[in-house]
Parts: sequence; structure tokens; C-alpha cells
Amino acid sequence: MLKIGVLGLGNIAQKAYLPVFSGIQDQAEFYLSSRNETKLKSLQAKYRFPHVTTNMDELLEVGLDAVFIHTPTATHYTIIKKIPHRWNQRLRR
Repeated sequence: MLKIGVLGLGNIAQKAYLPVFSGIQDQAEFYLSSRNETKLKSLQAKYRFPHVTTNMDELLEVGLDAVFIHTPTATHYTIIKKIPHRWNQRLRR
């Protein structure tokens, strides 16, 4: 089963992505991450996602197949640079 990370749980993630992802949990495992633990726990309870963390580095080390980055645009480069080397090889192809 695919492991898909969702990094950042702002308005767009909550309105457009999480409702869809929650409906296809039989097809992929979703790993959610947010710095806001209260929001994270609330969304976990609402959509029943079993894998959540407030630690972005922990999220990126679980062997994800893909990741959605829903953080402010200015943070994207820094986050992408943290993606494990094996991912960077895939992105360059």
C-alpha cells in the first residue's frame, strides 16, 4: 500500500484534500504532520487518520512514496531539501 505524507494542515488541506484522503484510506496510508498539535489531534479524530506527528523530520523518515506539501510557499525549498536522498534521485529523473 502506498504511504503518502501530508505536511501542513492549513485551510486548503482541510477543505480540499483531507475529506478526499479520508475516503480512500483503504487504498493508501496517510501520514499527517502539523506543528499545531491541537489541530493535528482534532483532524485525526475527525477523519480517523492513524498516523500523525508534529515532527516533520519523523514524517519524512517513514518511507513515504509521496508527500503533499501544504505549508506556506516560502517554506517549500527548505522542506524539499530535507527529503531523504533516495527521493531526490527520483525527483531528478
